[in-house]
Amino acid sequence: LKEILLIIFIAYIIVAALNPIVEFLRRKGFPRTIAVLVTFFVTMSLLILLIAPLVPFFVSQIQQLAKSFPSYLQQAAGAIGVQLSTRDIGALVTPQQLGQNAFALAGGVFGGFFSIVSTIAISFYLLLSYGSAKNAVAGLFSEKQHQERAITTIDQINEKLGAWLQGQFALSISIGL
Repeated sequence: LKEILLIIFIAYIIVAALNPIVEFLRRKGFPRTIAVLVTFFVTMSLLILLIAPLVPFFVSQIQQLAKSFPSYLQQAAGAIGVQLSTRDIGALVTPQQLGQNAFALAGGVFGGFFSIVSTIAISFYLLLSYGSAKNAVAGLFSEKQHQERAITTIDQINEKLGAWLQGQFALSISIGL
């Protein structure tokens, strides 16, 4: 349940950040569906352009770590006064443990991929039906004045969260440059 709520919250933050762009495009005459598609396409393209060049670097770093791990382990053990041999390290890591670790790693990778895809899909559909989703949340309140206050509060939350995420993007770009 924790992971599901986290996915929904992250999707909500993404919606809060992208909705001003969608509303800008709507004011320029684009239908909501086209505005959402254009916003998502541009955002995903920018993210891919930023992340893709880093993949070879991460792969080479992981390969280097795997190659140098025994020496790092020896150095760490020596620093605390423990002597380890290759045979001792082999006794610590059994084939059964390697199999369990590989299964856990595969599950983590596929779980992370599923979480990313779910977050993107939920944020896309929330952005498409932004007005009706906001009214549905406000409809949970019984009285009209409470519903109006809920809509005002939702708008304020969206403004603050969206500005925060946009600020994080700007900060990341400026640090990256």
